[in-house]
Amino acid sequence: MTGRYRAIAADYAVAGRLLGRELAKRYADHMADPDDDDTLLDAHITVAAIGKMETLGTAPVLERLEREADKLARKWFDEYRVAIKDLSDERRAVYADIKGMSPDPQRVEPQRPRIRTENTRDENGNALATRPLHLMADENGQFPVASLNDWEISVLDAELERKDCLAWYRNPSRASDDALAVAWRDEAGNWRRLCPDFLFFHGNENGVKVSIVDPHGHHLGDSLGKLRGLAAFAAEYGQSFHRIEAVARIDDGTIRVLDMTEAPVREAVAAASDAKALYASPVASQYTLD
Repeated sequence: MTGRYRAIAADYAVAGRLLGRELAKRYADHMADPDDDDTLLDAHITVAAIGKMETLGTAPVLERLEREADKLARKWFDEYRVAIKDLSDERRAVYADIKGMSPDPQRVEPQRPRIRTENTRDENGNALATRPLHLMADENGQFPVASLNDWEISVLDAELERKDCLAWYRNPSRASDDALAVAWRDEAGNWRRLCPDFLFFHGNENGVKVSIVDPHGHHLGDSLGKLRGLAAFAAEYGQSFHRIEAVARIDDGTIRVLDMTEAPVREAVAAASDAKALYASPVASQYTLD
């Protein structure tokens, strides 16, 4: 190998580390004629040159490539949205993983839950408390609620008492195919996922409305970031829900609610420096338990 070819190979390898070896190889193969070695060399020179560029257009190379790839992926997901819904669970999970690679959060439809494991008895063999109307109720129409604390159960009972309540869903606490997850940014600017505790379904033969109700401690370090994520979610998707509410029990024992479908509430969340103060402020309302 001559010095010229060694230099090209070295620069191509550097570009592979920057762009990703598989992407560099696939792009070079795409440009080259498989029957002409000279075109493969030209393709390697092009990839090597890209690796040396500081910007592509007005943006850094990687940022520009990620942006263009994300734009193309969004276009394809829009185009094949219905076809993807008709695939098997395993294949849909592959596309969900691809969406998860986006630099920004993507809208992913939760899958229908198929199985859930819950404790039904305590360590002494005694039956645990249950509530009716869960989407994944047992043969007696009940679902265990031992994983909930006392005031979360109070919120659940209040929602079940509403005259038009049809069903509820205990959203998984970790992001999964059958969970509704809301994107939020932590203090370092990294994207995280919040899984609100409850989904409630209200309505009659004329239609069903879905509500998000999330009891969450205001004292936790991530509370404000999660509230901002829920507010941003409500701003973008609020029209698809009947209610989107963050609920917390404050120091005097009362339960307060932030209605994220209200613009003044979202504005207060965006400007706040403390989650606890938000629940004690006039933008929060008293959550009625009876």
